[in-house]
Amino acid sequence: MSSAISLQPANHGLIQLSATSVRATPTTKSSPDTNINNGTETEQAPKTSFVFTWPLLSIPAFFVAAYALNFLLDVVRLGDPAIIERIRASIFGVGHIVGGLTAIALGPFQFLAGIRRRVPKVHRWIGRVYMAGIILGGINTLHVSFTSICRPLGQYAFAFLGIIWMGTAAQGMYTIWAGEVLQHRDWMARNFALTYAAVMLRWQLPLFIAMGMETEPALTLTGFTSWIPNLLFVEWWIRRRVLIS
Repeated sequence: MSSAISLQPANHGLIQLSATSVRATPTTKSSPDTNINNGTETEQAPKTSFVFTWPLLSIPAFFVAAYALNFLLDVVRLGDPAIIERIRASIFGVGHIVGGLTAIALGPFQFLAGIRRRVPKVHRWIGRVYMAGIILGGINTLHVSFTSICRPLGQYAFAFLGIIWMGTAAQGMYTIWAGEVLQHRDWMARNFALTYAAVMLRWQLPLFIAMGMETEPALTLTGFTSWIPNLLFVEWWIRRRVLIS
């Protein structure tokens, strides 16, 4: 409670002081659900979707998800049968594929502003399943990385990818719980850039082999090229957006 002093003319032409009570309106922190549903904040805030159009981003992701599903079900035999059987025989390999498949298939839908604004509950539920996929895929990545056929440098690169994949997801969850919607979107953009490593690896590995590289060094190289350029691009884009705004 604070007091504001006002000057009022008295009956005899003198100046009379009067104190008027002014009630301060407390500011409250909104919940994550309120922030997602807050249309004003969403409309006024800078958009944090990728600069590429949604189909250009999502269609390759869906193809990779379908490829991973076929890898598990073995409907159409694609790739080296020995490698397929080795991965499918490992619970860690299956967990890695199921988690990654879930994340890469659902991730693109989280960047549709229409879902966030019109059906925020759907956005939240997709996000929860997406996070579950990252946890499952990320934990198993740590084992799969060190049993892969690439060189030790590549194994460490893939393991580090799994760690920061889960780390950026954790930051995304923390920021939305704290009501920081824009920061949440930025962290999830970084996270999906890492999820998108699955897409980049699928075309980079055959390309490197076609260029004359053996499988082992080619896979080692993709331990870096499948995710570092993605993350650098998204980080540049986020900082550029902040500078412009």
